[in-house]
Order: sequence, then structure tokens, then C-alpha cells
Amino acid sequence: MSENRIRLPRKGERYVDLYGNIYFADHDWVAAWLKEHGYDGLCNPDRECGCTLDDLMPCGEPHETECVGGFMGPANQDGDAMIYPSREAAKAARKQQKRRGRSKSDD
Repeated sequence: MSENRIRLPRKGERYVDLYGNIYFADHDWVAAWLKEHGYDGLCNPDRECGCTLDDLMPCGEPHETECVGGFMGPANQDGDAMIYPSREAAKAARKQQKRRGRSKSDD
């Protein structure tokens, strides 16, 4: 399993962060887990779906086997925030966006 996969606790389980704060398996728990592990949001790479910590889980809950912690990358052409499954993928998208910007300005 990828290290950025979230293992959701079973009903009744609690999550305790590094500071002793207790969260239950809900929005607060997922947000705390993501923040604690340095992620900017969630993404589902197979469905091109993602959400930032500011607008976390508009779907209601993450899919426990498909959603992964993700990293903010450049916005898409519509201006929507994009979350990528790895820092490397976000960095590559930024580079690609810069190259596209340079090639347009060369025209």
C-alpha cells in the first residue's frame, strides 16, 4: 500500500495525533491526519478527483482504498486547484505549465 494511503479507522476507533488531540473517523480526523503528514488535500488519481484542505471531502467521505494524500500543484485551465498524488507529480506539472507558458509567449 502506498505510504500516502489513508487507513480509515473502524467505527468506534479514535485517532490521536502527535499532540494528544483526539479525533473520530470523520472530517476532522481526515483533516488532522493529512495536516500531520504534510499533505495539502486528498486525491483519487484513478478518477481525476481531488480536494484541498480548505474544501475537504465535498463528496462526504474519502474512499478508503482509492483516495490518497495529495500535494497542491498548478491550477488547471479553468483555474481549479489541482491535487497530485506525489510531490514529484506536482513538481512535474509546474514545470510543464512553465514550459507551456514560455512556448505561448514565443509565438
